[in-house]
Amino acid sequence: MSYAADVKHEICALEIDQEYSIYELKAMMHISSSIHLSSNGNYISFQSATAYIARRFLKLVKKYYNSDVELIQKHDHKLNRKFLYSVNVLSNVSQIMYDMQTFSDREKEKQDILNNPQKAANYIRGAFLCCGSVNNPQTGSYHLEFGVNNDNESVFLIRMINKFDLNAKITKRRNHSMVYLKDAENIVDLLRIIGAQQEAFKFEDVRIKRDFNNSINRVINCEIANQTKTAEAAKEQLKYIQYIEYNYPLEKLDGKILLIMKVRKENPEASLNELIAILKDRYQEDISKSGLNHRFRKIKEIALELQNIKNRSL
Repeated sequence: MSYAADVKHEICALEIDQEYSIYELKAMMHISSSIHLSSNGNYISFQSATAYIARRFLKLVKKYYNSDVELIQKHDHKLNRKFLYSVNVLSNVSQIMYDMQTFSDREKEKQDILNNPQKAANYIRGAFLCCGSVNNPQTGSYHLEFGVNNDNESVFLIRMINKFDLNAKITKRRNHSMVYLKDAENIVDLLRIIGAQQEAFKFEDVRIKRDFNNSINRVINCEIANQTKTAEAAKEQLKYIQYIEYNYPLEKLDGKILLIMKVRKENPEASLNELIAILKDRYQEDISKSGLNHRFRKIKEIALELQNIKNRSL
């Protein structure tokens, strides 16, 4: 299964809460159910491509309304021959429609849900089962979204999610409104809110390990870059030292400059800090990093001046 499927599977295994799971059912009704008028009696149909989500809906309807239901499984050729599951609610349809307010003004009900975190959490849970998806954190792309084909429902959903300070955003994709989260910590918080505790833990564990590995890689890359920079600087310094030795009488040089030339030649791969330690331990020369850089700049100036003199004489 995909990571999103694992999340939904964990949610569907949750115990049904007598007081609040009705709001999970409300979300499933509002997002993925339709009313059918028939001479043999009206019925409500809920559809899902996932068997355990269909069973979850069935259990909720039986729990709260004790309705007669039928579960129909059929091939859906649009979904690459996968099954499509329909749960048809055959009795107590009028009562369910009244309670769910499927085709009437729901503003009062919406405000009631928004003002109660437990109701909102259960509603978001139902919405995620119907139209939610979340990327596997191992891909390195953190993304959780709800694909809602009703603008009013998507606005309501983002209001609920942001009641938990999760910074959800909304965009359009084809004919759907997409409510989405990109921040990894916010995604983990939402998974916990809707009851996917184990999958939230897995998500966070993968994220922490990934961040740790990225941090290690940054340190290694920085170290490699520093070593490369040190090697290039040392190579340039040795080039100037060699040029001076071939083109200038060394006895005319300052003793401190000669010492730096000698130590660099003896330690061609050493960093500045390592050279400072060598100068102090072997030659009792106490020098700062800026002082050492100043002497290397002096060596460079001498070498370049010698080159200029030689070029002018040609």
